[in-house]
Amino acid sequence: MSIQPVGYPNDYRARVYQAAERRGGEPFFNTSLDHATIIVERMFFDAFKQVDILSGNLTPQVYGRIDVLRQADRFLGEPDRTLRILLEDDRGFRAENPFFEHFGHCKNVNVRTVPKKVQGQYSFHLLVTDTNSFRVEPDKTKPDAIVAFGSARNAAHVRGLFNSIWELSERSQSSHVIAGLASPVD
Repeated sequence: MSIQPVGYPNDYRARVYQAAERRGGEPFFNTSLDHATIIVERMFFDAFKQVDILSGNLTPQVYGRIDVLRQADRFLGEPDRTLRILLEDDRGFRAENPFFEHFGHCKNVNVRTVPKKVQGQYSFHLLVTDTNSFRVEPDKTKPDAIVAFGSARNAAHVRGLFNSIWELSERSQSSHVIAGLASPVD
């Protein structure tokens, strides 16, 4: 099953879709917020059980775009699927963030805040799905990332990094801010 490309540079979107469908594990690069949007959208589309994200604040220029919101809505529509989010900036967990506006109320969305002392121990952001796909920003101050679909060994390593930080993090104190604010994604 394939989703139709709309609204972004078609050559990059086509490359992402081919890599996702091939699942050969070959790494490739993501060099902009537009690229990140295409990757995140496709990762939500392909995920069957779990998506884990470590981000500063779930940048609305990526996570607030309608294509990402639609695929996240499809993913989270199944109650046995889970989304775990680690935020470095607890202020990102607010009603004005489009992603949390839509999904902050979902029982299968779990958010934690990474303590400042833990943030100083790593320099990356990441997204990992199920057991074989990932996106890693080696420098969390830039959108540049390494991406692979179908790389079980590397995805397991990325998930291990996420799990280590998850265990050191705290349930977000701002979760009450968005309770009950979700609206359907058209």
